[in-house]
Amino acid sequence: MNIQKIFTALEEDADNSALGVVVAELESQGYGVAVEGRRVNAVDIFDGSHADLENRIGPLSIALYKGEALEQEFAVEFTDYHYAVFRQSVK
Repeated sequence: MNIQKIFTALEEDADNSALGVVVAELESQGYGVAVEGRRVNAVDIFDGSHADLENRIGPLSIALYKGEALEQEFAVEFTDYHYAVFRQSVK
């Protein structure tokens, strides 16, 4: 995962959902994405299909997949509009 590309994407796309922007960038890096254990894609987030995830307060658990293989897990918390803190996932 290239985190700098995520920060750049958040900075450049202030009009769309921050969670959607993060997921879109991860997808462009070749990952399948699960948020809170639910497989998601950016299109569905942008069209409002996962509003419960977007409106959640506190950190979101993110899992990245290459095919069906789990590659990485972490947490992201949006602290302000398009500002995020990434940290190691707590199990």
